[in-house]
Amino acid sequence: MPGRAAPHHPPRDRYLPQVTTYRLPLFPLGMILYPGADAPLHIFEPRYRRLLADVRSGDGRFGIITAPEGAGEGGIPAGRIAALVKVTAVEPLSDGRSDIVVRGVGRVVLREWLADPAPYRVGLVAPLDDRTEGDAAVAPATVRVRELARRALLATFALKELPGEPQPLADDAAALSFQVAGMLALDDDDRYALLAADRVSERLALLESRLGAGVRGVEARAELHRRAKTNGHHHGPVPG
Repeated sequence: MPGRAAPHHPPRDRYLPQVTTYRLPLFPLGMILYPGADAPLHIFEPRYRRLLADVRSGDGRFGIITAPEGAGEGGIPAGRIAALVKVTAVEPLSDGRSDIVVRGVGRVVLREWLADPAPYRVGLVAPLDDRTEGDAAVAPATVRVRELARRALLATFALKELPGEPQPLADDAAALSFQVAGMLALDDDDRYALLAADRVSERLALLESRLGAGVRGVEARAELHRRAKTNGHHHGPVPG
């Protein structure tokens, strides 16, 4: 993003000196998937067909990792955070390709790339878990983010005339932070910062700042849309 420095995310080794590391197949993709979210993938390259076959013979898990801005697949550094995903559905196609669905089940830190005979990338990774925080650091922001997200969802449904009701928002603060992160149209820096943050309070603070800047705008557009539908001639300002 021109004119904006990318957030600095140091390797987690300094914070987690004694954690279990393990070998994990890694799929470099230009997407961020948060814990609890689902995503469809189309598997067509031979190396990723092999990855799919290998992970299905095990626990179904692999990592999705994004390259920093300006870096290609070969430029992904140690310390980069990846989404840990699990294959939940597979639809094989007649030509060997597959449509699959994966679910985010956690996050991992890439410690190092491994020299591996597999045709896909393999890394040595460690789990990334949230640090423990007290209710005082999390509860007030949780209430604010939940209310802002609820308002944004209601306004979006009204603006787009979507049927039904918005999805329920999670009660748990950590789950809520990832759920709301997945709903918002954020730039790549923000999306990665939310994936990499190991404090719920940090994620909530970023979400609150982004929601606070946008919710009034979408509410105003929804109200204007409602008025226009009512009389077809409303061109005045929407009351603030």
